[in-house]
Amino acid sequence: MLIVVVAFVVRAGGPAPIAGPITYNAPRIGDDNTTLMDLPKTSSTLCCLAFAMTLGGCATTGPPVAGDPWESFNRSMFAFNDSVDRAVLEPTARAYRSVVPGFVRTGISNVFDNLDDVVVTLNDLLQLKFAEATADLTRVVVNTTVGLYGLIDVASYLGVEKRNEDFGQTLGHYGVGPGPYLVVPLFGPSTLRDTGGGFVDRAVDPVFRIEDDEAFYGTYLLRAIDTRANLLGASDVARTAALDEYAFVRDAFLQRRLNLVHDGNPPRPGRDLPDDGGLEDLEALESLDGARQLRELDELDELEQLEELDRLNRLDDPAPPGDGEAPSARP
Repeated sequence: MLIVVVAFVVRAGGPAPIAGPITYNAPRIGDDNTTLMDLPKTSSTLCCLAFAMTLGGCATTGPPVAGDPWESFNRSMFAFNDSVDRAVLEPTARAYRSVVPGFVRTGISNVFDNLDDVVVTLNDLLQLKFAEATADLTRVVVNTTVGLYGLIDVASYLGVEKRNEDFGQTLGHYGVGPGPYLVVPLFGPSTLRDTGGGFVDRAVDPVFRIEDDEAFYGTYLLRAIDTRANLLGASDVARTAALDEYAFVRDAFLQRRLNLVHDGNPPRPGRDLPDDGGLEDLEALESLDGARQLRELDELDELEQLEELDRLNRLDDPAPPGDGEAPSARP
């Protein structure tokens, strides 16, 4: 979400590298006066991740949360990313939405979706999803030709909807677990598996195949701003509705990734709950008769929901012998 800041850092001085006309002197490495800005694009990202992991070793940690053993470091990076987002990326995205007409923004989003379909198609093939690969390749061909290089999403009008696949999902498809949750500086939420998978996706991403540096960073910057503009509503909800924004974003991200890996049909975690009452509560919810009662329960506040679950449990349990009452019948 915050990738645009990387583009600002690398191209802050315009077409020339940072080590040139502005006052910042990029560190020199080796004997040939090579700077970090002269390294390949993927190497710069590797440096960023190495920096993140180094900081992670210095961060203090509290009691680890399942799936988030690096929570102390992640919270620090989340706060850092959020401050950069509020200062740079969010104002830029809001200005972009207010200045650029809606149909132009839609066309720009369609172009980047079309480029992403190349990555999706290759991951379809790696997962041996040949029907999906055919559909996604059809999207690329139709939108690139009839859709004017992706400006118009003709394929969706024809019923060939956009899908989401990446190498992190491919690894998950073959049983590789997500690993620890990780907030990458300037890049946002990820997992160890998805962070590694991102390097493979970048190797085939058409944007990363652009050789001209100015064109690459300009395209990269535009995609980041377009992505952030499309997420303005979601970030506003997270900031206003969540008591713990970090936990909200983490849980939403992990749940979405689990859903994507399993193609919309993830395993039901409720069936794996420990015997502490959680499973009984889930079964009590499932025992509600009909959609009307489900809607009524959903409208209750948390205290009322607990009381309703307790009532349902009492209905399921026969009265102990000797109390003179027969078991209640289920309504």
